[in-house]
Amino acid sequence: MKKCIWSTYKINDFEEKWKTLVMENGFESNDWLNQIYEIHDSWVPVFNRGTFFARMNTTGRSEGINAFFDVFVTSTTSLGEFVVKYEQALKKIVKRERDEDFESKHKD
Repeated sequence: MKKCIWSTYKINDFEEKWKTLVMENGFESNDWLNQIYEIHDSWVPVFNRGTFFARMNTTGRSEGINAFFDVFVTSTTSLGEFVVKYEQALKKIVKRERDEDFESKHKD
């Protein structure tokens, strides 16, 4: 499955490898595989080669979010504290984005 997803550089190659994978393993009627295949253009890299992600992949985005929340939340954080800290985190994100937008617009 890894080869099918990560080592295909043409859409037709992915489609062929996916069909082979499903047929060779007897997964033609596997509901979960059929459902994820229906949205394959949103998660298979070959379909997103022309999309700009600012050098982030899904793992990188997930790790970035985890690292961000590690600053605000611990295993002992209560639900009430989480809500407050989550709001603080969002405010910090918005402020940083505004600052970066301002800087970007006013650079030479």
